Amino acid sequence: MRRVGSSTSRPAGTGGEVIDPPTLGEDDVAVRPVASALNHMDLSRTGKRCALLNGVPGPPSPCPTSPGADIAGVVDSVGVGVDGITAGDEVVVDPSTTVCPREAIATRGGDRWAHGPGDGPTVCPPEIVGEHRWGGHGELVVVPARNVVARPHGRSWAECAAYPTAWVTAWRMLRRARLAPGERVLVVGIGGGVSVAALAIARHLGAEVHITSRDLAKGERALALGAVAAHDSGAERWDVEADVVVESVGPATWDKSVAALRRGGRLAVCGGTSGRRWSSTCRSCSSASTRSSGRRWAAARSSPP
Repeated sequence: MRRVGSSTSRPAGTGGEVIDPPTLGEDDVAVRPVASALNHMDLSRTGKRCALLNGVPGPPSPCPTSPGADIAGVVDSVGVGVDGITAGDEVVVDPSTTVCPREAIATRGGDRWAHGPGDGPTVCPPEIVGEHRWGGHGELVVVPARNVVARPHGRSWAECAAYPTAWVTAWRMLRRARLAPGERVLVVGIGGGVSVAALAIARHLGAEVHITSRDLAKGERALALGAVAAHDSGAERWDVEADVVVESVGPATWDKSVAALRRGGRLAVCGGTSGRRWSSTCRSCSSASTRSSGRRWAAARSSPP
């Protein structure tokens, strides 16, 4: 098959090599992508990029690699153990998977990223399509059959491919933060996929949603989508006390996010687009009992994303 990605001999994004297709396991399906989105993660995981994201180099993916976490496509073939899915089915791929068999996931309440006791290692180590396994920026991608769902009628291929990573991340963050109807949510840095998804999902769950942004137009758009207040991200402190803060910006907003939590509030974290390392004086920690949760921190709480 042909794929676009990085190799040991070519700069990232200049691939196009013909390679062997990924191996199809008995519980797997092979999907031929029709649409595959470009994500922040693809930039950080494709080769040894050094200047794309604030000049902070990210860990390289195994080479050669094919990025692309968000995929909508047509089933090409299925493993011998797969029922209910056939070649020709139009599907959307859930990019979050694991090496654990289905039986092990079932014993942990369906949590594919279940943790061991306390802050111990994950029982089912996570994998992300396009990071730990071949992604959708190629002619074929192989995932467990449990990771595909039928493409919704009335949605374009591009719309379906734009959905999985951002919306599943936001849903998981709010789920792990135990968001309840009537609670107040602060979404930091509205405008990106995860933050917009968090606004929509929190509203759907009956929460009161506040947002922050430096961009007036983005703030106005968030208000039109149901946010009750928009705060200036650049302000010294945000005039809001939240039950849950959705944080994906990182160093630039961390202290203010912690300060915005009410006592007993929960901080849901999925990344840091303003940098990979940060520190905090935690002046607000004494008055706000916080819990960090989210896609990355839920999987490895001992280290930031």
